[in-house]
Amino acid sequence: MKIDRIRIFRLCLLPAALLALWWAGSASGWWNSYILPSPVQVWDALADMARSGELAEDLWASVRRVLTYQRVRSTGTTTAILWNFCAMCRRSA
Repeated sequence: MKIDRIRIFRLCLLPAALLALWWAGSASGWWNSYILPSPVQVWDALADMARSGELAEDLWASVRRVLTYQRVRSTGTTTAILWNFCAMCRRSA
């Protein structure tokens, strides 16, 4: 059981360190908040989008794009395989 806790700790260490660096950098003004907003600004924007329903709409649009890309890619791959197979058949005949 102790090994599982150590593994979980190690898995969480990098994301936590990156979040702390992001938070400290935005709080100290290391970068412009227009380029990289603070975690609080990101969370507030996420909450506003969720309340307005815009987050669900945008998420669904992204899912549709991914599914469409997968369908187009698989169709293209199938076409390429068939094209090459036909070319091999023509050469061997």
